[in-house]
Amino acid sequence: MASLFNLVAMTVSSAFGTSTTIPLGSAATINSVTYLSFALSGTTGGTSVDYSILDTGNSEIGTATYTSSNVTLTSRSPTKSTNGGAAIAATSAAIILCSPRAETLGTVQSVGTGNSSQTGLTGGPITISGTLAVSLRTFTNSLAANVTLATIGTYFDGPQVSQDTAGVWFASGNIVCNNTVGANNIFARLTDGTTIVDSGNVAFTTANLRVSIHLSGIFTTPSSNIKIQAMDPGSTSSLIEFNRTGSSRDSTITAFRIG
Repeated sequence: MASLFNLVAMTVSSAFGTSTTIPLGSAATINSVTYLSFALSGTTGGTSVDYSILDTGNSEIGTATYTSSNVTLTSRSPTKSTNGGAAIAATSAAIILCSPRAETLGTVQSVGTGNSSQTGLTGGPITISGTLAVSLRTFTNSLAANVTLATIGTYFDGPQVSQDTAGVWFASGNIVCNNTVGANNIFARLTDGTTIVDSGNVAFTTANLRVSIHLSGIFTTPSSNIKIQAMDPGSTSSLIEFNRTGSSRDSTITAFRIG
């Protein structure tokens, strides 16, 4: 992403037409106001910058690379211009500014949820104040059938999502548990298979007493699918239920990327 520097306005040492190299002169004085050169603004050699060219009857904005050794902007690449988006034929009267492009400040996309959605920003981070509506990448999944905790002391997978493994994710979900025999315990945990970020326990005092366990937490670069798992330490009669209410959403997990 191109960098921005304050108060930069420079003359050029000669006309450069549509060349990909812009020969910079000195800090410009415009209407008795003196501006800074790229060097005085803190720009170092090899830095990609946003530039604007203001010339007689023409203008252009784009990106280029500042070269400190011979004071030029190289790899001139216009984004917009009065020449239909192509490079203008710049004269020796041109003034070069370091001014932000809309693409650098960022644009907001309208995106949905699910596997095809993306983070709602392109072009880099937003560093200006204001209100911005962002649609973040989200995943939701519910159990499609009951899961029997068929082995004592073994955790079984409940609802899970196949999210990306990059980034920071907030996950939240719940499972509905039932024990069909009698007094018993069920343990549950929110995990990516490597890290456990939340856990819980319910104690049943009688058979068929259904309880919902809610878990939530934050994962950084999750190693695999984020999921809720459950374990019965004393019997093989417990269940994670998927449709006790008739809505098929009784055991559900949602994860969305926050960083």
